[in-house]
Amino acid sequence: MPTGRRNKLRRAVMLLAASAASCGDAPPEVEKPTPPDMSALVRAYEMPEAALDSGTATEVAGQVGTVLDPLNSFGASQPLLAALESATRAYLDRGASGDAGLAASPAPPQAEGVGYLRVTRICDGWGASAVPDRAANGAIVGTVGFSESGPDPVAWGEFESCRYRLDTHLVLFDGGDAAPTGSFRIWLGQGLLFSEVGRKPAIIALDATGTVDGTPHAAHFDFRVDPASTSLEVRLATSKGDLVAVASGAAWLRAPATPDRA
Repeated sequence: MPTGRRNKLRRAVMLLAASAASCGDAPPEVEKPTPPDMSALVRAYEMPEAALDSGTATEVAGQVGTVLDPLNSFGASQPLLAALESATRAYLDRGASGDAGLAASPAPPQAEGVGYLRVTRICDGWGASAVPDRAANGAIVGTVGFSESGPDPVAWGEFESCRYRLDTHLVLFDGGDAAPTGSFRIWLGQGLLFSEVGRKPAIIALDATGTVDGTPHAAHFDFRVDPASTSLEVRLATSKGDLVAVASGAAWLRAPATPDRA
């Protein structure tokens, strides 16, 4: 096996249950795990109750430090989306062989039947180079269902003492003192193609503790991130209901356009 492919599979280990049809055989039934319900959270981002005005801006000003600053420090969306992207690619590339130096036109990504992936991505650790040592660096463990064209809308899983570097900062994601693991849910979106995993906007909900350079921060919030953009959207509570604001760095930019209610 080429070294690049071996490293990829080592970084994204999968336990797969999938239905695959062979000539004349009916595909076996596969029972997917039930994903968490994220419909209410998706609605909150698509149709927020409150608008950004002088009153709500004053109310949410104090939440910048408790939500946006930790998000910038954690960079949590990066390892999560990278884990899903690596696992998807490793699954689609299964069975590939040949000289890694030979270029070939890739076939359109597709799966066989329906099923689900259980993904384990070993975290990079705090060293100068990533080391695939789960005992030392922890892991992200997740589940996502799929059909022949792409992943199901929701992925979910846990942080198991996941250690990684973000610029010069040392980050640890776990459940804090009360639990050994932290959890996450990701809304990938309806009709996503395999080739779009990690490249389209996603809503991420965290229930964990993120420790940055030895200082713990409660991570019990959600946000929407677009990998192609430097800004993100965060949901904040006001007296008029939830407000979704677009932020970049430490500055609030605007509220996203809200579709007219019927």
